[in-house]
Amino acid sequence: MPGRKGRGRKQKKSDGGRMVAVSGPGGFSLRFPIPRLPSWLGAADRLSANASVYPRVDLDFPITVSLITVASGAVASVLAVDVAALIPNWASRVQNLFREYCVVGLRLEFTLSSSSAAQGLVLIFVDETLATAPNSGSAFVPHLEVPIVANPTGKVQLLSYKPSGSYTDLEWTSCASPVTRQWIKSFASNAVTFTGASTAASIVLRGTIAIAFRGYVSY
Repeated sequence: MPGRKGRGRKQKKSDGGRMVAVSGPGGFSLRFPIPRLPSWLGAADRLSANASVYPRVDLDFPITVSLITVASGAVASVLAVDVAALIPNWASRVQNLFREYCVVGLRLEFTLSSSSAAQGLVLIFVDETLATAPNSGSAFVPHLEVPIVANPTGKVQLLSYKPSGSYTDLEWTSCASPVTRQWIKSFASNAVTFTGASTAASIVLRGTIAIAFRGYVSY
């Protein structure tokens, strides 16, 4: 019958072949994981190219919630992208399992939660080179602008980041000795972002971090 073609059929595999979608009447849809065998550990008389090194594992983690505080119309804060600090229980959850890691991306969410004498805005960006506090030069780098308004509505503003691709940005690091290579910076001042001398505000920062891992700690 017209309009019934394909109902109840399995759809194309997605997610790199790890999931299969099954659809039915009325837009009904379910997704199931596909069973698979693990990698060979001992391969007898043959070892394929893909199995000759231990596979890389990609995981996403929510980060701890942070607060950016504007006081007397100014802020110049730095939040290190330190995986051991941003990911709860890093040592027990990650360090005891994986050998090396590499930060490959961030998705950050900013919400103005409170304000007084609202005026101006806050500039937010990711710095790959310096851990020092931001200054007026923050206006001349790619940045997110969070307006300070009198009645915050809970609007979420998003900042997405991927390392620029230099060798140092993508350097593999021991999970037992994390190294910070990115910093989330926030800046506001009367001269640059037109905040008032009595402007105060709080911005909630939350988000996720994408990390690639390779190797287990057992070797």
